[in-house]
Amino acid sequence: MKKTVRHKHSGKYRRQTAKSMLIRGFLQSFFIVAILLTAGTIGYRITMKLWMIPEKEAVVEAQPEPTQEPITVPSVDEVSRNLIFCYDAETNIISKMVLEVFHCGRKQLTYITIPTETQFTMSDILYRQLIAVQPSIPQMLRLSAMTRYLDASVVFDYGELMAEDMLGLEISYYTVMPVELYQTIFEEKSISAGITAADILEGSYDTSDKQAAQVAEDKQEGSPVAQDAVPEDKQVDSPAETEQKSNPVVAQVFTKDYIKTIDKLDSAEQISTYIEELYSTLQSNLPVVQKMNYLESYNKTSLADVSFTRLAGFDKNSGFVMDQALVQQQLQELGVFDK
Repeated sequence: MKKTVRHKHSGKYRRQTAKSMLIRGFLQSFFIVAILLTAGTIGYRITMKLWMIPEKEAVVEAQPEPTQEPITVPSVDEVSRNLIFCYDAETNIISKMVLEVFHCGRKQLTYITIPTETQFTMSDILYRQLIAVQPSIPQMLRLSAMTRYLDASVVFDYGELMAEDMLGLEISYYTVMPVELYQTIFEEKSISAGITAADILEGSYDTSDKQAAQVAEDKQEGSPVAQDAVPEDKQVDSPAETEQKSNPVVAQVFTKDYIKTIDKLDSAEQISTYIEELYSTLQSNLPVVQKMNYLESYNKTSLADVSFTRLAGFDKNSGFVMDQALVQQQLQELGVFDK
């Protein structure tokens, strides 16, 4: 009887064969699926082209841009402080600066000329804020030089901050007038400080003789001013006081034509229309709607209560230097710090 002999490698061979068949089947399936996908994609493309069907673009949600905090925030105040710039966009020069102080309670409107040649040193706080914007800006500079260092899109906001830093007060808002508009409203005159729009309309505004005569009269014995004054040995005039007593003040004042124009505005409706027309030709960070909050007070302010002066100070080395003590006194008398 013959014995059946098993090959000792037969089981291993069968396992390898099954494994090979499995791999072969997987590869075949993969290639078939790939062929089907390729054929489907090609067919889809051909169909889209033949029928001119536009493909849908992937919708990407727009990311909101980060909001930037405004440099200055305008406000409507009982004592309005409006910083006016005369600006030439072609030359990028700020040639004039005037601080308009409107005391609504007193119905008193004062225009203080700020010479653009004024030299001042920024506080460390403001300087750190500015060098973050323009590292080359010096801490000590003239106001007229701000356009050399700051872009036109931000120069008026930072100009407002400079004025606040220099004068020690808060500016309510600013107004930028092109040269053509500014020259129809303001002109430079040598005046007695405190002259009014009514005086200008009458033609009595540029005589330094009247100022000198008043000073001489005040010094006469028996004059009420002299009797109430501090004794001469107690008085110490600053350079600014001496300058103002001996010389007329060169300041920005309304033109006579402009005074005639505003003198004809005798109702709130007319003033409102005029402001809207004016706003179309200038730039301001105070919206015209908020500007209308001053209508009632404007309507009750007379030309005799619109006055003009210049910051207290003196010329030095072709520049202008403020007298800080006198400027604070000047602003205090105008009620600038009233709440």
